[in-house]
Amino acid sequence: MYAVSATTGSERWRFKTGDGIDSSPAVVDGRVYFGSWDGGLYALDAASGREITRYMTGTSVYSSPAVANGIIYFGGNDGVFYALDATSAQPRWTFSTGKKLNSAPSVVDGVVYFGSYDGNLYALDARTGVEIRRIKAGGNISTYPAVDKINSSPAVDKGVVFFGSDDRTFYAVR
Repeated sequence: MYAVSATTGSERWRFKTGDGIDSSPAVVDGRVYFGSWDGGLYALDAASGREITRYMTGTSVYSSPAVANGIIYFGGNDGVFYALDATSAQPRWTFSTGKKLNSAPSVVDGVVYFGSYDGNLYALDARTGVEIRRIKAGGNISTYPAVDKINSSPAVDKGVVFFGSDDRTFYAVR
């Protein structure tokens, strides 16, 4: 993970994990959160790049995290969706879909939305992890680019959840 100056482009710091990084970082309250192929979800100090916490999932983490209300949300290649305390990186709850997860979650009005390779978009209570709703799509829901497919993470606006699927369909669900 690199931090560069937005004005000069010069490197401010770099941090090496045990493997590659596909996850986009989330920067919240002076911390940089991201996942790695080495199975870690990392929290670094945004100013120095110093590691603050790390949570090892035991599987690759391609999902970009979302951070809201003191909780880090992300999915793992093990099919488990994780909610960790943003300060300590200790688990608050987990939810299993059984298939890998690499779409970035969206957190809106106390609900966390994410897609899975099982073809479902999930809506969970962000505080407890209890499933509120599951929407079946015609294909995988992921963020990996693929030829002739629409892959995307969910976005939410005015009560409508927007997401794409491997079935070449873009969904808008209330």
